[in-house]
Amino acid sequence: MRKEFILYGATTIVALILSYIFKLPKIAYLLSFVSYPLLRYYLGVPIGLTNDTLKLTQDQLGLTPNQLELTRANPLIYKGTKLFEEGLTQANPPANFLLPIVVGLDYKGKMIYADMADVLNCLVAGLQGMGKSNFLEGLIQSSMYFRPQDIIYVMADFKKLGLVDYNKFSNTVFTHDYEELGHLLDELIKIMNERISLFSNQERKAIKNIKDYPGKLPWIFIVIDEVADISSLRDSKTSDMLWDKLEELLRKGRALGIILILATQRPTATNIPGDLGALLDSRFVMRVKNANESRYCHVDGAHTLKNPGEMVVESRTVNGRFKTLKLEDSDRIYDQLLESTSKQSKASYDLVDRLSSRLRGFEEKGAEKAIIDDLFSTPQSLIEAFKTLLESGGYDYELPPNSNLKAELNLTDWQLSQLKKEAESLGILKKAGLTKYVVSGQ
Repeated sequence: MRKEFILYGATTIVALILSYIFKLPKIAYLLSFVSYPLLRYYLGVPIGLTNDTLKLTQDQLGLTPNQLELTRANPLIYKGTKLFEEGLTQANPPANFLLPIVVGLDYKGKMIYADMADVLNCLVAGLQGMGKSNFLEGLIQSSMYFRPQDIIYVMADFKKLGLVDYNKFSNTVFTHDYEELGHLLDELIKIMNERISLFSNQERKAIKNIKDYPGKLPWIFIVIDEVADISSLRDSKTSDMLWDKLEELLRKGRALGIILILATQRPTATNIPGDLGALLDSRFVMRVKNANESRYCHVDGAHTLKNPGEMVVESRTVNGRFKTLKLEDSDRIYDQLLESTSKQSKASYDLVDRLSSRLRGFEEKGAEKAIIDDLFSTPQSLIEAFKTLLESGGYDYELPPNSNLKAELNLTDWQLSQLKKEAESLGILKKAGLTKYVVSGQ
């Protein structure tokens, strides 16, 4: 408050001096009047909310200290937003962060970061359209951006709406099937127990955390979107089995490099067992349906949030009310990640193969991968057909639309992207931007 009074007093004196010199009392009055709310906004206090009012509000309305702190520290208006790609290009997380992610922006537009090695297991909650999926993908992509190696992702998306896009990533194991998820969790529990034995059998004092392990073990992020759907299964035995396995991983896995990220639109004890919810170290909560759901998430006031992307964060290191970065489908960062995460360590590749082998129908997926690997190795490969197509079409600069190329050569999106990279290495194409290719040598 002292800083506020000094600055407010200074602006008022300046206004009075201007009034005396130019004989403009109305302007002086106006400047003095306007300076006060602007000053309070700059200092981070909502207009018209003084410390006395805050005390009165707490006493009379029964606000909790967390609610009071949120009210005092964050105004209701944010200074704009940033696109996700723009935010990452400007990002500068602390150098000591082991697994940095972008949380979002504070009310002044400052980037807020967190270290997943400290955030650990977390709940991401919010009603449809309020930014939950946007934040979840931002968390995944920013962790891939800052740490493209030695993290693998086990993803489950039962509705196949968002996370399915990561199925083509070399560091990702994806499923949309409850039975397959059960097999993956079994294998993850085995990996967890192996790490426990590994840490305990070290010659020096038993290691208790993956951060202290002298070798390199891949971190494992288990990401489940709409995790509450598990409780909706008709087969209650399968539902209980999945919850039990998730709880075991939550209890033992965090020190062993296994982090769970559970997302839902319906954060209640009916949909997510209370014992399991209590093991989640951190919460990122957008607008939820009511106060009961806000309380289940262990945050205050999430049901009062108004705008998409606004969220309340409670964790060991980051707390407060923030705004997510805006993630658009056209973000070029996705293509950058697809390339960077293909350069994994051998330990990461081995772990991905091990988990993939537990998926039902793995033989078919392996056969499909062999066909894709063979794409560019046969004498009459697609690269020759691709070159012929470009030459016969007379394309002297711009490539034909992707849809035309895919239709002509019967390709998937992923195959086309690999084909373009191969053509670039052979001098058929050249780069004309982060994701744009043009025909060369015409």
